[in-house]
Amino acid sequence: MSVETIWEYLESKGFPVVPREEDKTVQKVLESDKMNKAQRSRMAPEFLVSEKLDGVYSLVTCIPVEVSDDVWEFEVRQWGRSGKAQVNCEELDCIVNNELLHLLQPVYVPTGFILISEITSADPLAKLSGYLNPNRVNKSDFEPTLFMDNFHDVIGLGEFIVGRSSVRYYERRQYLERLLYDSNLIDIDSTSLTFEEAKDHVKAIWKLGGEGYVLRDPDAPWVAGARNETMIKLKEKLSFDGTVVGMCSGKEGSKYEFTLGKLLVSFRSFGDPE
Repeated sequence: MSVETIWEYLESKGFPVVPREEDKTVQKVLESDKMNKAQRSRMAPEFLVSEKLDGVYSLVTCIPVEVSDDVWEFEVRQWGRSGKAQVNCEELDCIVNNELLHLLQPVYVPTGFILISEITSADPLAKLSGYLNPNRVNKSDFEPTLFMDNFHDVIGLGEFIVGRSSVRYYERRQYLERLLYDSNLIDIDSTSLTFEEAKDHVKAIWKLGGEGYVLRDPDAPWVAGARNETMIKLKEKLSFDGTVVGMCSGKEGSKYEFTLGKLLVSFRSFGDPE
């Protein structure tokens, strides 16, 4: 069974699209320890910093539609980073639509745009990812708790289609705050920090069990497929000594079926004598 893509959806709405490859659909975050010398030299003097959330990336298309004479609402759909339709997002879609309805009153009907989100819940990420998986066939019995979108960026539909928004991140952020001015759906940016200051401040997040920071260059455009110094992830690195006790082949029926897919390891977790 094929999964609908954002390209098929936008084309059905009359937008002229040229689909990009899955790994070129969205802009990506660069891990700080994978930056090369050239990327470090190009870093912004200061970044807008937000706490990294342990969630699932989502592109949220918001297209105004007339449901009856002079009555408008937004058609809201959520898509994964590869451009495939997320499942089980009807509740989130309704919340976003309700938050945006003020834009349509009394006569102002904006063109469509895309909100960029991290979907989170209070549950383990593996369960949340499975619940939203576009390739899911069977309905899940799992119901996430504290299920919500956390928005951190916005671009126009036309900008997404061509793969670039030349609007600076700082300005996009201001526009996002105007769109969702009275909601709790926006992740919170701190005051500006330098890269070195962020590396120091993030230690407090790690002590509390948090994921880390995402640093965004306030003057940077949005560029599909890019992974560079304009959006950096500071995440704690943990290492363990383990003993390999087995091997598994790749997924049956995939091109990795007869290759090494996984290593099974045994290791001692913190405080465990076994």
